[in-house]
Amino acid sequence: MHYRPLFIDEYDFQFNNIQQSTVDTFACDLIIRENNIKLNKFSFVNLKSFTEQSIFYKPSSWALYSGLNRDNKLVFNNELGVGRTISIVDDLSTNVLLYFSFLYLDI
Repeated sequence: MHYRPLFIDEYDFQFNNIQQSTVDTFACDLIIRENNIKLNKFSFVNLKSFTEQSIFYKPSSWALYSGLNRDNKLVFNNELGVGRTISIVDDLSTNVLLYFSFLYLDI
């Protein structure tokens, strides 16, 4: 089961343009079985900004994530990414980000 109280996706169309950012807060993924409920993922905050460059404007792209993730056990994870969004052709771009993980705790 997945629940997101606030979600703005970069692929949502608004005014016939693809947005260049993502906002996702307090998203929760649960694994529900017969007699068991497990927390699979809980995102406190997941922010991304992929602003395209132009000849005159060269902004940085960035991403920020903080939440709980389960691979084999639940861990508290924080990530920060910085980089550039490069336009290849009209309406096609790619993101090049360098990610840093910090405050990685087993729960």
